[in-house]
Amino acid sequence: MVPIVAADHRGAPVGAVWTYYGNPPLRCDAAGTPLPELCIAVAPGYRGEGIGAMLLDALFTTLAADHDAMCANVHVRNPANRLYERKGFRVLGQGNGPLGVALIKDLR
Repeated sequence: MVPIVAADHRGAPVGAVWTYYGNPPLRCDAAGTPLPELCIAVAPGYRGEGIGAMLLDALFTTLAADHDAMCANVHVRNPANRLYERKGFRVLGQGNGPLGVALIKDLR
């Protein structure tokens, strides 16, 4: 997937979101097809300004045309976990790594 990029008023990138397919996949759908995995970054000086939420909304709209769900692997103490919960991600269980948490987001 081509990244979705957020820019400031000068056109400089301040955040981006995209998906990838892990090998092995973090989670699969009921048919065994790997789910796209979330990757998101927001520049430190722009965090807390709604850019992450805007990027996620754009990603959900883009993915919903071809996917029923997506997933994410996040650190248990990631401050963005509150954002993911507000945006409808649910905890599935253990993710990758000893402190990883697997999340899923229904897109339909």
